[in-house]
Amino acid sequence: MSNRNRFQRSRFAAAAANKNAANKNGANVLSTILKQSRKSGVLNLSNQEFDAVPDAVWTVNEAPSQEERSMDFGASGDHWWEMADLRKLYLSSNKLQSLSDKIAKFPALQVLDLQDNVLTSLPNCIGELENLENFNISHNQLASVDFEFTSAERLAVLVMMHNKIENISTNFFLSLKNCQQLNISHNVLRQLPASVQHLASVRHFNLSNNSLISLPIEIGYIQSLTLLDLDDNSIETLPSSIGKLTKLEQLYLRNNCLTTFPNILSCSSLKELCLANNQLKSVPDGLPKSLAILELRENKIKSLNDEILKIDKLERLDLANNDLTQINPQVSLMENLKVITLEGNPIKSIRRDIINRGSAAILKYLHTRLPTTEAEEEKPTSALPQSRANQALTKTHVIAASKKLTLNGADESKAENELSQLTDIDLIDVTLSKCKISHVPTSLLSYKDSLTKLCLSFNQLSEFPAEIWEMTRLTHLDLSCNLLRSIPSQVKALTALREINIVRNQFTQLPESLYSIPSLEHILADGNQISCIDVAGLASLTALSTLSLKNNDITSVPPELGNLEQIKTLGIDGNRLRVPRQAIIQKGTVAVMEYLRSRIVQ
Repeated sequence: MSNRNRFQRSRFAAAAANKNAANKNGANVLSTILKQSRKSGVLNLSNQEFDAVPDAVWTVNEAPSQEERSMDFGASGDHWWEMADLRKLYLSSNKLQSLSDKIAKFPALQVLDLQDNVLTSLPNCIGELENLENFNISHNQLASVDFEFTSAERLAVLVMMHNKIENISTNFFLSLKNCQQLNISHNVLRQLPASVQHLASVRHFNLSNNSLISLPIEIGYIQSLTLLDLDDNSIETLPSSIGKLTKLEQLYLRNNCLTTFPNILSCSSLKELCLANNQLKSVPDGLPKSLAILELRENKIKSLNDEILKIDKLERLDLANNDLTQINPQVSLMENLKVITLEGNPIKSIRRDIINRGSAAILKYLHTRLPTTEAEEEKPTSALPQSRANQALTKTHVIAASKKLTLNGADESKAENELSQLTDIDLIDVTLSKCKISHVPTSLLSYKDSLTKLCLSFNQLSEFPAEIWEMTRLTHLDLSCNLLRSIPSQVKALTALREINIVRNQFTQLPESLYSIPSLEHILADGNQISCIDVAGLASLTALSTLSLKNNDITSVPPELGNLEQIKTLGIDGNRLRVPRQAIIQKGTVAVMEYLRSRIVQ
């Protein structure tokens, strides 16, 4: 035998030996994991490159052999065969092509994670897991949903996004009467069955990125809905029954084909309505006064109706890239309006440089365009002059009724005095704007258990006020137009915070501390010196829908930002960007995010 042949045989033998050793080591590792799962009730086999579930997994709940009975589990001396039944099974990020009906051997299963595999179907016995509470089958290859959760009455969370689902059986929704979160986004659904009305407990329903053209009228019977996401479909009309969703707080319909919109005045809990990139020619009538955010960018709107002036709680109004030629100056009288976006409209009555300077400049300019009589009507008057005592009493009654205190332009001592005199009122909304304060009045702490909104804009704050950490009920915090450079880690105590406004400060990056507030939905950070975007940090904010970084020093946008699907509104205008090009930025968030994803190196 030649030396060459001997070398080849030796090499093949070594490779075979290595493979056998690897298989043996893999089997030992799996055996150890299975033993541990018998003690913890949790089995995690994610990222193992399995194309099938190992047979040994299906016996994890079975009684051990005689040989195994002689073994102890760990130094504690616990006997692992006496441990809990399997409650959580994680099989994500493998190459599973099918799932055996042996899954029925785990009746105590509460969590089943099958995401990121190549499954094309599921065994019907999945629906018989009566203790199942959380099921994730996202990022697979399912084309239809023809199984039912006949016995899984505890199922609360069902995630089916990123499949190829075209059809859902009529009876599927009948079996989800206790489901609270349902995500069927990123599929190819063209219609929903009328049985959707049986989703009696669903609070969050995500149908974004499908091919829906319309919705059944039964959608209005899901009375528990608080969030309905229909972004990125082809919806042309909505049923009037959607106005019956009285608990709805967030309604997303971006990137559809709507030309009209139904009256939803009865949706008295609605806070966010996003209708960007449709074909609306006017602002919809019949919008509820509860709205705080109204997004109408990239439509064909030519004018604003007077109805919008009645939405007195409106804080953000996005009208970018429409056909508006003028804006009613009365918009500047909307006392809660903080952000208005008008770029991309053929408006001639407001100079372009004013629009580019942002919301504060626009509102200030519009206020100067008010007729004198309207400006005077803004101030309350009475038929007879009041004494100072009566004026103070009237003011106190107004504050007590609204639980709101606004002190614009008051000096520090006056602010302290006003706050100290109202301690018997549970204020929920306090504005101390343009007061030239460098620290928070100590008497503001008297309201730490009731405050939900705090505005400290246009002051001289150079350090984040420590008093704010104790205001754990805050949902909205406005620190715009100050001298802040950082926000300390203690801000994570604000577990209810939904929006933070740090526009026009001195930040060179988004404060890392913000990434520890998972409730954050809106970050407004325009007009700072921010030079980079931390995608990893932003990814931890799963509720974040608005990120505004306009007029900063950003020179590049990481392509990975495009993967953050939770971001529905991204503002990056006014930076020193070469890419994305301005033409792409002007097309709006969807175009920018798609462009960023296209640049990710595979």
